[in-house]
Amino acid sequence: MAMKNDLLDKIQAEEEAAICLSCLDKSERKILILYYIDGKTMRQIGKSINRSSHAIRQRLLKYKLKARNYLNRIMVLDGISKKI
Repeated sequence: MAMKNDLLDKIQAEEEAAICLSCLDKSERKILILYYIDGKTMRQIGKSINRSSHAIRQRLLKYKLKARNYLNRIMVLDGISKKI
């Protein structure tokens, strides 16, 4: 039973990640993917797009918040959560 719940949790997390990424444009997704999936540092990302690591940090925070807010709105619309 625990394995089935783990699998369902993983599937749900992947679906939530896909929903979150769908609200971002291509350049926003690229920065998040470079950092969280590819393991690039903020400095490496900044260098590749001619921005400072501080600017990348600010963008990561902004894009994460945007994605989180989008997911919360979807969950409210789906009746999963009352949080707005």
